[in-house]
Amino acid sequence: DVQRVVSDSSYIPEDPRELCGRLFTTCYMASENSSEDTRNRAKDLATQIG
Repeated sequence: DVQRVVSDSSYIPEDPRELCGRLFTTCYMASENSSEDTRNRAKDLATQIG
């Protein structure tokens, strides 16, 4: 039940990206082993899920 998960009884998502934006939080935590490719992949994922 999406409304229960987002604590909004009137919420109806317009599209999957909007729903993901309400459900997920992304955080890039680099380490000494991280590369530019890793950073770019994290950025792309954050953009895609809103």
